[in-house]
Amino acid sequence: MGRGKSVFAASCWTSVRLACGACLVFAAVGVSDAATPPRAGSRLDWEENRCALCHSEEDLWEDDNARLFVPKDQLARDVHALAGVNCHDCHGGDPSTLDVPQAHSVEVEEKEETIAPFRSSLSEVYEACGECHRAEQRGLLQGAHAQANLKKTSDQETLSTCADCHGTAHGMVSVEDPASPAFAHHQVALCGKCHSVEMEGYQDSVHGWSLEKAGLVVTAVCADCHGAHEIYPASDQRSMLHPAHVSATCGACHRFIGERLAKSVHGGEKGPGRETTKAARGGQVQRNPTCTDCHKAHEGVSPTSEAYRRQLAHECGECHSDLLRAYPKTSFWSCKKSEPSRKILAAKDFDFP
Repeated sequence: MGRGKSVFAASCWTSVRLACGACLVFAAVGVSDAATPPRAGSRLDWEENRCALCHSEEDLWEDDNARLFVPKDQLARDVHALAGVNCHDCHGGDPSTLDVPQAHSVEVEEKEETIAPFRSSLSEVYEACGECHRAEQRGLLQGAHAQANLKKTSDQETLSTCADCHGTAHGMVSVEDPASPAFAHHQVALCGKCHSVEMEGYQDSVHGWSLEKAGLVVTAVCADCHGAHEIYPASDQRSMLHPAHVSATCGACHRFIGERLAKSVHGGEKGPGRETTKAARGGQVQRNPTCTDCHKAHEGVSPTSEAYRRQLAHECGECHSDLLRAYPKTSFWSCKKSEPSRKILAAKDFDFP
């Protein structure tokens, strides 16, 4: 294969590199609701894969086409290659020939059932990704990242795409592999590239301490609370952090605390985070409290710390505002009449005796 002939494959990498972004851009494309697992690849032997013979030869690719070079060692740990997914499973084309036009032909005879037309356009490659990763694709199309991507201005960077979180298309490893950008220890920094304020709060929280200081990769990181692909605003009932679902989300790790909360007065008849017909005692809020009402998401401090106890009256006062107003009149006030307490009540425009 001559160097000049490499132009026939020039659109190949461009299409696939942008395919992940297509999940977010082409939100109008219909996606099936069937949450089926990814299908197996064609499992073609490397020696029979003519695509690999050309694209693994570094001397054939230079200048702008250098990106089309795919070294064999890059695929050694690739999660798709290990599952038997071959070049033509994603790109289409005929992997059995060294004839460049035939290998990249967009027209295939009907009798060639095992060969798909070469996917030269972005939308075609996108559809092929969705055939294997249907549930993930649907989640991205419906989630907050897709909506943010559609609203972005021309001077903003492209928002979350598959490659941004999982790494390059060739050489991609499982999220359970420590080398993956989405592995627990790397995930906070990964999301923090766009969500820097939230990352700073997380790093100072009890979860951040557990991850960075104690080295516990089983602690909660971004995807554990927000989800991985189907990420929605907390106000959306589909969100893992919607008030009605927070207890179950936190309960995945804090099981027994979740069970105690459900049985407590805060759990009520309908459960934590559920709306009620009667307002909280000494307040106007008509919803049972849930985990994040008392333990503030990214800025969550340890319940045993002095900082948490200082803000406790304020947290309770969010629901029991009338009772908090009466707090200075109780016998506890003489013990708590400190500067921190005064600041908490001053923030509520309370008068001091």
